[in-house]
Amino acid sequence: MKKFKSLLLLVFVLVLSVSSSVLAKGVDISTPQITNISTEKFRKLSGQEIDRYFQMLTPYFIYKDHNVIELDVQRARKDNISNEAIGLISKLLDNQNRILKATLRGGTFNDVKIDSDFNEVFDDYFTHLSATKISLLSSSCKVGGTKNPDPCPARETLIDSISLAGGQKFAIDSGYHRTARYAGGGDESNPARDFTKEVVHNDCSQGVFRNQIVLSDNKDGTFKVMRQQNEPNPELHEYTHPYALWSIYVYWWHQSYC
Repeated sequence: MKKFKSLLLLVFVLVLSVSSSVLAKGVDISTPQITNISTEKFRKLSGQEIDRYFQMLTPYFIYKDHNVIELDVQRARKDNISNEAIGLISKLLDNQNRILKATLRGGTFNDVKIDSDFNEVFDDYFTHLSATKISLLSSSCKVGGTKNPDPCPARETLIDSISLAGGQKFAIDSGYHRTARYAGGGDESNPARDFTKEVVHNDCSQGVFRNQIVLSDNKDGTFKVMRQQNEPNPELHEYTHPYALWSIYVYWWHQSYC
């Protein structure tokens, strides 16, 4: 019995050793084992330094379906890119991918779990971010970044008082569709009160921006029809993104800015 226990212990140690060896080599490009780098060190980086890391790692991006971007960690390490740079940009891309994957699975923006220190680490980078630096499209599309966000449009009232059915018909007849659930459209079982219309704005392709109609409850059985125009489109899976970090910019714009 003692020999059997000793044998089990030896096997367990060997498994741990092999697992540690595999993780140390970073063979999985989608889940690099570099999270042990202190985020305290990340917090001290300026926006310019983070941007330099981003530009350094861009050639190692792997573009997947649904605008997901992974980092080829093996190739970056082979080219002697520092673990700090790899860890930082992996953190940035991982948080963006969470937004895309959560919404693909049927979740909403509110269901996305962003790192608790994400804003603290990347705030200065966001203020430094320039959309033209990381454009993926050879076009004149002009989009904001967190340094120069697209302005939060005024919410204008189109109709002061109308029935819910009347407001819904007005939106549909005006070329709008019910906003996707993940982007704020609500559950299908609930009455539609949030509508989206893809628009061409700032020389960008249709869909990058949208107009939004919201039916606001007057609490007397009627609804107010309100509209915002030319805002970044939160229906992230319906159009080609103008630059690599567009998803997380749109998430930030809707959740924190406007």
